[in-house]
Amino acid sequence: MKQTKLFCDTCGKECDPKSGASQFVGVLARLDIKLEKQIYQFAQDYCSACSEVILNFISELKKDIKK
Repeated sequence: MKQTKLFCDTCGKECDPKSGASQFVGVLARLDIKLEKQIYQFAQDYCSACSEVILNFISELKKDIKK
């Protein structure tokens, strides 16, 4: 049997996928000095406590954008 363990990329705690662990995936695009597009992709694993902090932060950003 294969066993997979997840560790939070923020606090380092081992997290159980059944207890609310999550993964956030994102893409950042920017232009370099020559005005060529550069794309950065990332994926991070988070425990339930850190996920809640991130989701609250995103919610606050959405509120600021709507103003």
